[in-house]
Amino acid sequence: MKSDSKNELCNNTLSNLNKRVQVPDYDRSQIEIGIVHLGPGAFHRAHQAVYTDDLLRLNYKNWGICAVSLNSARFRDSVKKQDNLYTLAIRDIDPKLRIVGSIIEILFAPDSHDAVISRLSERNVKVVTLTITEKGYCLLPNNRLDFGDSDIKFDLEHPDTPKTAIGYLSAGLHKRYQQNLDPFVLVSCDNLMDNGVVLKQAVVDFSYKIDQDLANWISNTVFSPRTMVDSITPTTNQALIKSVEDDLGFLDEWPVQRENFSQWIFEDVPGMVLPPWDSVGAVFGADIKKYESCKLKILNGLHSSIAFVGLITGFETVAEALDDKSIRDYVQKLLDSEIIPSLSAPEGLDIETYASAVLKRFKNTQIHHFLSQIAWDSSKKIPVRILDTLQDNYRLGNPCGGLCLAISSWMLLIETMVSRDIPIVDPIVNELKGIIRRTPQNGERVDAFLALDQVFPKDLVDNSSFRRAVVEYFLELKEDPMATLKKYSFT
Repeated sequence: MKSDSKNELCNNTLSNLNKRVQVPDYDRSQIEIGIVHLGPGAFHRAHQAVYTDDLLRLNYKNWGICAVSLNSARFRDSVKKQDNLYTLAIRDIDPKLRIVGSIIEILFAPDSHDAVISRLSERNVKVVTLTITEKGYCLLPNNRLDFGDSDIKFDLEHPDTPKTAIGYLSAGLHKRYQQNLDPFVLVSCDNLMDNGVVLKQAVVDFSYKIDQDLANWISNTVFSPRTMVDSITPTTNQALIKSVEDDLGFLDEWPVQRENFSQWIFEDVPGMVLPPWDSVGAVFGADIKKYESCKLKILNGLHSSIAFVGLITGFETVAEALDDKSIRDYVQKLLDSEIIPSLSAPEGLDIETYASAVLKRFKNTQIHHFLSQIAWDSSKKIPVRILDTLQDNYRLGNPCGGLCLAISSWMLLIETMVSRDIPIVDPIVNELKGIIRRTPQNGERVDAFLALDQVFPKDLVDNSSFRRAVVEYFLELKEDPMATLKKYSFT
């Protein structure tokens, strides 16, 4: 669909843009769709879609993207009249604008079930990438598929009209199996340890309930590599839309923004065929498990910890929080004494150098990364970002105080949000609200949080040192959060 407005971004207006704006230099009408992406949020459009856009610029014409939105039609409706073009704003020392053209088709799954499954089963589609966040995998705490999840139950009863990514992947693979086509490669781009392994197992478990032969075929033939992705990507807001329009001279209804730094690392799996993303900056064949662990514990673990302590002390963005000396001291001690000692560095990576670079990226004042965004879905993030490090440290005999303080800060943040009637974005929001409403403001409330078995593993809950530290920090934070941070940092 073409835009009729000369002031809106679309194929017809690309030639009118400022020459400093990078635009697609390939004929988008000649691009074949070879990738289906599930969950085209800001991160995908600022990351995987940009790597793919770079590929298309190198004349790899068979790697266009079909983006499938699972929950909202907003992206489709916003950029349809823009010919699926959108702006990437690099917010860094050297800010830049770029028009991305790699998304050729957008489908809204709830009103396009057949079209999505048909696209997934097309011979030309070789790869399916995903950015569906931790909760989109519908997992139990042991990272196996949760058959008690209401959407998973629905998908098993209605496999032709699924709701979940797992249901769609199974349906698409089932059709390929029936047509004797090779399967596509699964590429999870979410912050889960062993993300590829976890994704494939979830699809196998689901498919076993549909057709055992299908499940065995998926288990034996589907490639699903571990990956690690990294680039700080705040959500789109009206300020970004206005800024891009001012700089571009054209309206883009849904641009994205990120820092200049971008990283995509793949596990090497013999026989697996991927788009040549390594020719445009991705890394194939690295020691992915150690890279995953470093990124999840340092970048993501610090992000969540900063979000929790920053929000309860009145800050809005990561850069603002780290401009405060008390939070900066807390983060540095947490990093040096608890996170880094729990890690084993992959070959070629100096952990201290990597950690320093992460902190420098966090302090980028051109990126307004809101703490509230980072705190979304924390019940799913905490186990991977913080509790894994805690368990490693208790096993190794390392200090754990700063990590416990982060957990207590999360609990206090939930209490504060409920008491002030601030919306909470979390898959277990009703349970969190119930804890605050039914328990007194003391250790009993902490115990109610710790009883959330989908968050806290039993061996950690049974650790008396862990419980004691979380209770003490929770009560101290309620009295004076800044004083509590200072006490941790200088003892």
